[in-house]
Amino acid sequence: MTTNMSQKFQQNHVGGSRLVRLLSDYVSSNSEISHKHFAERLGLLIDLSDSVILSESLRGLARVSFEATGCNRDESEFAVQEEYLKQRSIILKFILKSFDPKAVLLQFKLPIPKADASIEDAISFDPYLRFYGLHQSELDFKIEKLRYGVRQEISAYSLRLAQLAELDKTLGKSLATHTRKRFAVVPKILKQRFEFLLLEHQTRSRGETKQDKPIFWLESGGWLTKFYYEMQQLLLAELEIRLQPVLGLVEAFNEEVDRKR
Repeated sequence: MTTNMSQKFQQNHVGGSRLVRLLSDYVSSNSEISHKHFAERLGLLIDLSDSVILSESLRGLARVSFEATGCNRDESEFAVQEEYLKQRSIILKFILKSFDPKAVLLQFKLPIPKADASIEDAISFDPYLRFYGLHQSELDFKIEKLRYGVRQEISAYSLRLAQLAELDKTLGKSLATHTRKRFAVVPKILKQRFEFLLLEHQTRSRGETKQDKPIFWLESGGWLTKFYYEMQQLLLAELEIRLQPVLGLVEAFNEEVDRKR
């Protein structure tokens, strides 16, 4: 099991994720937060104190007990995968809907400059920083809740999975603070992209006869429309990478199910 887990980690290493590839494209060459440093920091999450905790946890796996709950295994097999796919779909739809100007009854929606907004107000990044931060908090909460549920479900299936769930619990606690710090870098890079697109627009629009207004930025091909799309893609990529630990548990569960058949 340990070998398989190591191989999967290497295959799904954050350095090759869509999130890092997008950030690599968005960061200008003179940026203080380079793609290389971002990937390295995400990859080096475990410090010395965490390594001690992890070591103790690995030694304690042999003491993890397992007692069959008497649940229907066919139902359990279906429930784990179904819940993962269901919650992933809910989160995905929530992100997409938050970018829809016509959507109603949302906790938070994409900030869009009003028709009469001044350029000074419209070029403030603060509303987008709040918007992205709220999404990150929502992702953190919902995915951690899903991860907990999957751990509970698979730990009742077999001793091997009970041990894996215990290890994942320890890793989750150990890496939580580090992970939040790394993801906190994303809005900073997003701000750099916002400022780059704005500057590019201002440079290109010099000498044009029509007066520049925020409403024009929202047209097809407008710089703000492009920024909206890129911000949405970042959120979708962040969802993908945040779900990887949960997906790993589901895949391990599927392997255990196949092994017992």
